[in-house]
Amino acid sequence: MPWKNVSPMEEKLRFVSLHSSKRFGMSELCREFGISRKTGRKWVDRYEEGGAKGLEDRSRAPKSCSHRTSDEIARLICSEKRKHKTWGPKQ
Repeated sequence: MPWKNVSPMEEKLRFVSLHSSKRFGMSELCREFGISRKTGRKWVDRYEEGGAKGLEDRSRAPKSCSHRTSDEIARLICSEKRKHKTWGPKQ
């Protein structure tokens, strides 16, 4: 018997469609799919917000970096370095 390859996106869509059919409870579906109730609820909420597009993987990169040097300061440092090429450590 050949194995059926299923993508994570197809599994998420299948989960959401089974949940919306009201034939199965959230706990039962989560147990069947091997996920936590929190994840199941997240998938359903994201699907209700954005449809199938809402179930796509999201970036885990931080949205901002609090200790990053501002662009204005970086431009100032670069312009001073261009004016005074001998400043700084020996190359």
